[in-house]
Amino acid sequence: MLPTPARLLVAVLLATLLACAPPDDAPAPAATTTKSADTTPPTWPEGATAVLTRIGATHVALKWTPASDNVGVARYHLFVDERFHAEAHGPSTVLAGLAPGQRFQLRVEAQDAVGNTATYGPTAHVTTDGRCEVGQAPAPRR
Repeated sequence: MLPTPARLLVAVLLATLLACAPPDDAPAPAATTTKSADTTPPTWPEGATAVLTRIGATHVALKWTPASDNVGVARYHLFVDERFHAEAHGPSTVLAGLAPGQRFQLRVEAQDAVGNTATYGPTAHVTTDGRCEVGQAPAPRR
């Protein structure tokens, strides 16, 4: 019986793998792990604040005192009513998708490149404008 093309292909692949495999007594490759020496989270300066610079029906503009870090702050996480809402790469942003005429608590966290986080940064409270702008539908209620 002649081998079928599929059986022949499997045999060739198996022979190739066995020929290329390291011998049983070959040392295993060393595992390499990269561990960051940065274990220090960013810090907020005393008196850090968050300030609303614009309030709309479904969005607010927010700026805050920048955090500092021994290596550098990579990003800021913005929370609305203690739920993650957005990420910013500098000390200001516009938070969109808010419901009109509602009160919200806004909070900022700072994070460095390796994920060390300064929690409970500056906060602000806002009530969005109750009127929708022309051509803008209201955000769904929560």
